[in-house]
Amino acid sequence: MGPTARSKIKSRCKDIQSVTQIKLELNRWKETNLIHEKLRFQEMKQDMGETVDEFVYKLESIANICKFDNQKERVLIQLIAGINSSFLQRELLS
Repeated sequence: MGPTARSKIKSRCKDIQSVTQIKLELNRWKETNLIHEKLRFQEMKQDMGETVDEFVYKLESIANICKFDNQKERVLIQLIAGINSSFLQRELLS
């Protein structure tokens, strides 16, 4: 656990006495981080100069963190939505 997390625990858990309560608080933060990663995934766009392969790799890396049930489909949808080329977008949709 890094210094930022420790600081958050200290500030958020001043009155918490039990280990169980601290674990519950940590799990809540993990859930929040997972939501953040899912939103980050949903907003991903291909960077200028980034190849399609690099973009797919980036999408798959974040999708692994998100643990989507339908991961391949989510990656494909975000690839189509976030790719820079309208030509490739049309090709992928046809």
